[in-house]
Amino acid sequence: MKTTALCIALVFAAVGCSKDKAEDSKKQLKKKQTPSKVVTKKPGMNVEHKMAMPDVEPGPKGDATGLTVVTSTKSFDDTVKALKDAIKGHKLAIVFEANHQNMMKIVGIESKKSVTLGFGNAKMGNMFMTKEPRLALEMPPRITVRELDDGKVVVLFYKPSYLFSSYGKPALVAMARKKPDMMLAKLASAATGTKVKPEPGPSVPDGALITVVSKNSFGDTVSKFKAAVKGHKMAIVFEANHQNMMKMIGVKSKSSVAIGFAKPQMAAKILKIDARAALEMPLRVAVRELDDGKVVVLYYAPSFLFSHYNKPKLRMMAAKKIDKMVAMLVTMATK
Repeated sequence: MKTTALCIALVFAAVGCSKDKAEDSKKQLKKKQTPSKVVTKKPGMNVEHKMAMPDVEPGPKGDATGLTVVTSTKSFDDTVKALKDAIKGHKLAIVFEANHQNMMKIVGIESKKSVTLGFGNAKMGNMFMTKEPRLALEMPPRITVRELDDGKVVVLFYKPSYLFSSYGKPALVAMARKKPDMMLAKLASAATGTKVKPEPGPSVPDGALITVVSKNSFGDTVSKFKAAVKGHKMAIVFEANHQNMMKMIGVKSKSSVAIGFAKPQMAAKILKIDARAALEMPLRVAVRELDDGKVVVLYYAPSFLFSHYNKPKLRMMAAKKIDKMVAMLVTMATK
């Protein structure tokens, strides 16, 4: 009887072991048959790049008086029309037009009317970039027209002399106060019907302007940056080629381009916190070949730019996410 019981116990034990082994075999087989996720790159195919967010320090806090906000006496459409007419009247060209309302529609969000215009002319660009090639980041200048939630229409722009102070050349700031500051004030006055008087402003704190030296050629740096933007499901909004602009006036210059890029989902979160921050969209970098042959990528720390609106939540969002995102894109272009 004991022998029989022992035999039965051994049989069940054997069956149990067989089942366990069978289950293990099935799991191993399934694991082998399930292919790991492999991303292959075919010619012309957009591949989403994967890269850990870099650990970067937030930019310094900017001075709100460096930002000019003017309330318009006109409707949104009339303000935009008056601004465009004033730009053309000053013999300037509209380089890009970023419609934020249309951008929001892409992600199914209804938004107030909002547009940023980039404008300039080759002679003025050449005058400044000859003295400081890194000013490619400031070309073209831009102005935003935005309808706020209370129905007011505002025009926003940075004083050129404020941003020019980033480059550590007092002579540039003095030049900006005499020309670009006056020019933007006149454009804003014509657009809004409100007299805008340019006042001497503060200086940009150290650390706001970021310059990264690329290990790649100018062409490769630009291509890699654009690929990184598209790979992270963002859009290139504009591309201003300064070298081509200089050719229009018979001036030969080093390779130089400003690139504007945006992510509608991120823009929606930003505009929800402060609609005036439309001025910062699209985000912008410049890729510039310097006289010594070095290729650099320049941009302002987003947390610095967004600090001008005195909204701690907006600056925190920029410091935790947007600073790191832009740093990652630039790293992918320059490494």
